[in-house]
Amino acid sequence: MKTPFQKWLSKIGVPDCFNGLRDEGVENLEQLLELTEQDIVELARSHKWKLLHRRRLLTWREKLKKQSLNLHKSKIETLCQIPSTFKKNPRRNVQIRSNQILYLHTMMFHYRSGDVQPNRF
Repeated sequence: MKTPFQKWLSKIGVPDCFNGLRDEGVENLEQLLELTEQDIVELARSHKWKLLHRRRLLTWREKLKKQSLNLHKSKIETLCQIPSTFKKNPRRNVQIRSNQILYLHTMMFHYRSGDVQPNRF
């Protein structure tokens, strides 16, 4: 049975590249994105891939990197948006939608010594 990575390679027309990638430890798309263009060129040379296969793999790797970068940027932008309640009352303890705790600038620097500090979540 084919792995999702093998299916993807077949879909883009380079199923013959799977064995060479697997031999070098690449077993999924995330690991493929870790390779540089030079890494892929060297793999193609050492495994005697066809020029078109190398080009397709490089092209699709770049497309995936751009998609990954855009997704990452949109997540960061979502996390960094300041809710309207914070703009109205910056002293208010505001949680941002995230599984991480973010301490906003006013919480870190604008409390006077007598103020009650917000509890850590």
